[in-house]
Amino acid sequence: MSKHLSLWLAVLVLSQPAWGNENLQLVSTQNEQLDSEFDSDFSDDNFSDDGFLDDAWNDTDQQESLWFVQGFSEFGGGIKTHDGLISNDASLLELRQRVDADYSGENIQFSGKLDVFYDDLSIDYSDNQAANQGELKYKLRQARFDLSLADTDLRLGRQTHTWGLGDLIFLNDLFPKNWVAFFSGLDDEYMKQPQTSIKLSHSFSDWNIELVVSPEFAPSQSISGQRFVWFDPRVQSVAATDPQANQTKQSEWAIRASRSIDRYELALYGYRGFYKLPAAINDDNIFYHPRLSSLGFSLQGPWDERLFKLESSIYMSEDNRSGQLANLPNDQFRLLVGVEQEVASKLTLGLQYYLENTLDYQQLKQSRLGDDTIADRYRQLLTARLTQQALQDKLIISLLSFYSPTDQDAYLRPQIHYKPDDQWRISAGGNLFYGKKIHTFFGQFEENTNLWLRLRYQY
Repeated sequence: MSKHLSLWLAVLVLSQPAWGNENLQLVSTQNEQLDSEFDSDFSDDNFSDDGFLDDAWNDTDQQESLWFVQGFSEFGGGIKTHDGLISNDASLLELRQRVDADYSGENIQFSGKLDVFYDDLSIDYSDNQAANQGELKYKLRQARFDLSLADTDLRLGRQTHTWGLGDLIFLNDLFPKNWVAFFSGLDDEYMKQPQTSIKLSHSFSDWNIELVVSPEFAPSQSISGQRFVWFDPRVQSVAATDPQANQTKQSEWAIRASRSIDRYELALYGYRGFYKLPAAINDDNIFYHPRLSSLGFSLQGPWDERLFKLESSIYMSEDNRSGQLANLPNDQFRLLVGVEQEVASKLTLGLQYYLENTLDYQQLKQSRLGDDTIADRYRQLLTARLTQQALQDKLIISLLSFYSPTDQDAYLRPQIHYKPDDQWRISAGGNLFYGKKIHTFFGQFEENTNLWLRLRYQY
């Protein structure tokens, strides 16, 4: 292990380019602000390369490069605070090299993001395996082309999408997430799972329309026994197992129509595809992704000195509209109400109330007689986020807390980010879970409570 880490550190140090240092913004955890990290505008900074600009350095009138390259090197480590089913107590141990390359032409743009990383937690630790074998991996996070023509924009390729207003609560954002990365302590950017899709945007006089089509369904990365335990309904217990869900190859699509009304932003949503997490079990006791359709809306705008947010959606379980099938999810109505306000200088408070109303609830209870793991008919969740900025915004401290009075479980997400200069960033935090019952959303993860640290050099 130490030999691998030493070699990889040497590669990272020697691989730093010499063409300059660029400022990168800290990634916000606000849901709408996540898109600024994934879909940021191309920089106007100059980068010259003789391979693209012939004799650019010798020209009197230097040409502006159409390419912009940046990236970072990062070490991340995390440790669990509880002993449990998984013998390895590490929750994160990796070295990562990231390269971003953007091209900006007159009517066409390209954006690429490639991660190469050494992950020391690659094997499955279920069955108390003590062996530890790292693995060098690569992942293409983004490779997309943007084409613009009049009032229409077309985006093709591997990309991420973000819709909705919730702070880490997703109602109408039915794009894939990576829950392993999120609970491990990786940067918030990695919670958004990339997918190959086509995005078409068109502006009318009052409305903006966005259509996202994925030729093949893109599921979320669910928790498995590789590094975290979860509640497996097949064994009715917390386990270090892998869901190994059957994957469908069918397509999915999502649509959003948005407009401004006075000082408010209104959006309507629609989705046709599948549940992002494996939410059903077939006759062979194997998980799969049942069909899902949803409709929803969101409204955001000022309220006195606060930012007000309202969002709702209805989930229609297409394979169980009657609600009588025990191994399939029921229809649900979901509601989110939130406010955000600066309560003191550089101190922001955000509050949210979230409700899940399971429809056809009596049919659900009758189909699962004697099952005490059924969620409350009206599952409720409260969140609060405090964010403090200091030292000319070089230091950001935040605490996001979740509490469910119906599930009687909770989740705390403290974070601290310090950026002493334009190149270095130090981040630390934790994922703290509590629950009275092992089958609730946060309660099942109590054994996964962890603390983490990341050190990043940006160029």
